[in-house]
Amino acid sequence: MLSEIIEKYNKHPAIYGYHLKDEPDGGQFAELGKSAELVRKLAPGKWPYINLTPGMGDGYVKDHLQPFVDQCKPPVLSYDNYPIGENVEFSYGYWANMWDVRAVALRNKIPFHTILLTAAHFNYRIPTAADLRLQIYGALAYGARGLAYYKFCSEPLSVLDAPDLGNFRGPLDEFGEKTRVWEDLRNVNRQVLNIAPTLLRLRSDDVYHIGEVPERNHGVTDASLVTGLEAGTAFIIGDFTHDDDGSRWVMIVNKNLKESAFCRPKFRTTPTSVRYVSPVTGELKTFPSPWYSLAPGQAVLLRLN
Repeated sequence: MLSEIIEKYNKHPAIYGYHLKDEPDGGQFAELGKSAELVRKLAPGKWPYINLTPGMGDGYVKDHLQPFVDQCKPPVLSYDNYPIGENVEFSYGYWANMWDVRAVALRNKIPFHTILLTAAHFNYRIPTAADLRLQIYGALAYGARGLAYYKFCSEPLSVLDAPDLGNFRGPLDEFGEKTRVWEDLRNVNRQVLNIAPTLLRLRSDDVYHIGEVPERNHGVTDASLVTGLEAGTAFIIGDFTHDDDGSRWVMIVNKNLKESAFCRPKFRTTPTSVRYVSPVTGELKTFPSPWYSLAPGQAVLLRLN
């Protein structure tokens, strides 16, 4: 069946890859590995795409993530995790899960992608603008190379004969009209589009938390580029190195979902100058310290000279 699909559709210019399975269990990896190999054989250059379930801990790494990589040899390590419940501000399991995925991706020298929540459903709430920013910028601070959104449309998917499950409330509502989430998502997407050309040339060196440190993560170390911030109480810091010139960069994310914070980092080694990538234009500009402020969930990407 897969070979027939590839033969029928592979020459279409819209085909980037083949979605083989969503959230498989470990017992399916061996057969999925055969399907992935068939895609590589019959459709060279196209992705054999498989998305994994969320999880965390040594068992998740040893019994799920690494066996998946070993058996399926994916082009990217993709998984989903939805951290915003109706009675939960933001699940710290999001960061523990991402820590483990990042570690396995780095060890196997493959990029990782994450699917994050953009639509309320079941007991997940409607994402606020801060919810969207924190999920997206937090993932980028961890070094994620791809972002996908679950899901965009609130109505049943007629192409799959999917049923109406009642309370899906996403960027497009059940009548196909744009919602507040659509506007908020468009805003942060435009920001990411402007910083992406720089981000894609950076190598993730470390990620750490200032304030409360989630499980499996760590705080500031002796090698961290940032030792603290003069304002605010909760941040994620990603340290990066530029692949071309070796310059050092940091992404600072305001982890607070309710309060803005002035971005006043204290660096381990005082740089001669600090510049930031404008999320509005993509230009590298002089950082306007001490007055640059981060909205809840917002981030800034800094180059240290």
